[in-house]
Amino acid sequence: MNNNLLIQSDNLAGLQYLFNNGFAGKIDLVYIDPPYATGGNFTITNGRATTISNSKNGDIAYTDTLRGKEFIEFLRERLILIRELLSERGSIYLHIDYKIGHYVKVMMDEVFGIDNFRNDITRIKCNPKNFDRTGFGNIKE
Repeated sequence: MNNNLLIQSDNLAGLQYLFNNGFAGKIDLVYIDPPYATGGNFTITNGRATTISNSKNGDIAYTDTLRGKEFIEFLRERLILIRELLSERGSIYLHIDYKIGHYVKVMMDEVFGIDNFRNDITRIKCNPKNFDRTGFGNIKE
């Protein structure tokens, strides 16, 4: 028996589908990696997606133009549905960067309850990117 489900759609529509089709309170683990409110376009060039910089020759894979309050509200709408989908023992892991993460943490405390926060996992990058900026290198995520 195959219990797998692949939903190819906007993630909000996918979450609503799950909610409306009997998955509320039944999901134990959610991992999301939303855009980081960078204000940029990310491209695919020769089959490879750019994650740090944008190639002017590639096709747009996704646009990350939501910033500030718009971005937080975009994410909040999805997290409210995820909260309804999570089981009593469910966990959510949200991958975000240091530039927007503290705002997201406060919003997640509102959605899930401050007492439900368990930990912050920081990944130290093996190749920090500092480009031509003056300042500290981007060494963690």
